[in-house]
Amino acid sequence: VPRPGVSRRLRMAVLLCGVLLLAQIGLGGWVSANYAVLACSDFPTCQGFWWPTMDLSQGFELWRELGLTTSGGNIDFAALTAIHFVHRLMAVPVVLALLGLAAALVPNLALRRRALALAALVLLQVATGVGNVVLEWPLLGAVLHTGGAAAMLLLLAWIWGASAASVAQHRVGISP
Repeated sequence: VPRPGVSRRLRMAVLLCGVLLLAQIGLGGWVSANYAVLACSDFPTCQGFWWPTMDLSQGFELWRELGLTTSGGNIDFAALTAIHFVHRLMAVPVVLALLGLAAALVPNLALRRRALALAALVLLQVATGVGNVVLEWPLLGAVLHTGGAAAMLLLLAWIWGASAASVAQHRVGISP
């Protein structure tokens, strides 16, 4: 089966999606490290509000003990809400970008299976994220959510590598 080359633009989209996913994984780690998992216990709202009370400055103050303020007290609930809500809010563009990338990669026969796997992982990630909030973060759901993020990152790296090979073959006219 002939393998069409991957455009530079599409390859940059893979890179951009990787950067977005890494940022989202970092936010997820910040949620876990600060025990902000249950700050929003409903979906699609948070605490019954579309825009709950949040303290972004305290929630994203980096140079402090995790879960504590710089003065050593417990982090406020509004800060925990901010941490959780920002992770949830950032999920929207990340999911849209990853699904858009998967759709753009499907026509490439060499990358079709990986693109479909990426779309499936993204949907699983959304399901486990929502399920964890609604079901109050069961252990299996939390593990699946973390594992899904790692699997998406590995899959993006694999797509990046395959797209590089595809671009190189396309440039020198090598057929598979």
